Amino acid sequence: MTRITTPFDVFMSDMLLWLETAWYLWAALGIVIVVVVVSVAVAKMRSRGYERVPHYYRRNT
Repeated sequence: MTRITTPFDVFMSDMLLWLETAWYLWAALGIVIVVVVVSVAVAKMRSRGYERVPHYYRRNT
């Protein structure tokens, strides 16, 4: 039994082949995810540390 190929099947096979060869795209995506996770973690740690330290505001007289 032969399967009838549709234009969508051809498009999907081309797309999968392109994604396999586009390793730099995956590398860039991974780097972006790492940068976002690190920046969110640093922002949370800084805000937590900022709340813990007592702040003395200078009064203008």
